Amino acid sequence: MHMKPILIALLILGSTGTRAQESAAQVTDEQIADYQLGLAIACMKTGQRRGDSEERAAAYCGCVMKTLRDSATRGEWQQAYYYFSKRMDREEVQALAAYTPKFKACR
Repeated sequence: MHMKPILIALLILGSTGTRAQESAAQVTDEQIADYQLGLAIACMKTGQRRGDSEERAAAYCGCVMKTLRDSATRGEWQQAYYYFSKRMDREEVQALAAYTPKFKACR
């Protein structure tokens, strides 16, 4: 699974607590948690659309989210959410892109 389908699903799902921030530093822990939940849900939906069983999608997405939570800094999460809220898709993907190679271990 790639981040782009997740991004599209997130945009469709929307995010709770979206407020206009002037900078990434203003993104709250609650917004980060909502964003992480949105990523997890979008990952599951993407996997199921691809034909993965619910169990397989849950295992993969759980691993991906654990990898991101264990690897990304709070500042990176703030940056990703900020870009998400501004609909800056390319920048959003880049904010966490350094960790996508680690997803190979989740397969």
